[in-house]
Amino acid sequence: MLTQRNGSSGHCRGRRQRPARRRRRHRGHAAGTIFAPEDRVFYDAIADKLTQRPDIQQAAAANSPENFGLILAKEFESGVLDQLGVAEDMALS
Repeated sequence: MLTQRNGSSGHCRGRRQRPARRRRRHRGHAAGTIFAPEDRVFYDAIADKLTQRPDIQQAAAANSPENFGLILAKEFESGVLDQLGVAEDMALS
């Protein structure tokens, strides 16, 4: 798709734009959010541990999806940090 500059549109004349699907894939690689299958195992293990916790199950039942998403993001980050700490301890011993 060719675009032309027309004032404030921000598009450059004659410059080809990638389809949205390819832009999203590229953006994911640039941000480092595309994970290898081996990395996926690490994160899936953390998610599995979270789903088994009674406090997480209660929070899921008591909150809206938006609010629970905030809680889950915080707990998931905490789980990742804890697991990385365990891996660091194992590497140093």
